Amino acid sequence: MSPRVFFQGEAPNLITFVTVCCSVVIGGFCFATLWLNQDIFRSLNGWHSPFSDAFWLACTTMGDGYLLGVLLGCFVVYHPRIALLGLAALLLSAVMIQALKALFPIARPVELLQTVHVVGPVLRYGTFPSGHAAAGMSVALTLYSFSPSRSLRWFLLMAAVLVGVSRIFVGAHFPLDVAAGMLTATLSFALCTGLVWPFIEQHVWQRPAWDSAFFRALYYMELLAGSGALLLYSTLFAESGIAGAVVSSLIIIVTLPRFRKA
Repeated sequence: MSPRVFFQGEAPNLITFVTVCCSVVIGGFCFATLWLNQDIFRSLNGWHSPFSDAFWLACTTMGDGYLLGVLLGCFVVYHPRIALLGLAALLLSAVMIQALKALFPIARPVELLQTVHVVGPVLRYGTFPSGHAAAGMSVALTLYSFSPSRSLRWFLLMAAVLVGVSRIFVGAHFPLDVAAGMLTATLSFALCTGLVWPFIEQHVWQRPAWDSAFFRALYYMELLAGSGALLLYSTLFAESGIAGAVVSSLIIIVTLPRFRKA
């Protein structure tokens, strides 16, 4: 089934409502966690088992910026404007996250607490804010704004929450880091819809332009990136190699049928 069934429209919808609601909810959680940050972390991080560890590691893999970038890239063959807006929001949130990490060089939980259950790589510095949580929220808000399906919109937001929460369960971030990352992504998405979207609307194709050499170049780049995600990312860099390989394979499957039109 074509993704066009699930993502339609000439422009993103519900932008003001979604960004305001997300900002209020996430901002309120940030305020609440100022006093309960380590307590919430200990409670959530202490719940673990072999099954839950594998589940949360798979969720945290979905928050990797490269994998999400390739995921957004596959929309170039169905709705190029979604791909460009999503990539812009993802890139801006990444820049904002790195700037905040430089301003607030705070140690990770494993350096500040005596007992931390770590799943995956051990990270020691740059805890605030969470880049994975920001990346997941950026993509979720982009796809949310183009989806006519209420159930799919809720699924996307819940997936972003799971990515963020997974960073606590795997021992990589405190709750405040996760909330701050999601809030940063919400603000970056709002900026992109206000500043970048008018340019996209004016200069980017609404539907695939297979007669354009530039479009075909983008398409081949997406196939190459998808192959890289499957052959290199999932085997060398993914927190969960199995989850990375599954998602990468699905991206290629969704993108590849359009190869005949190139």
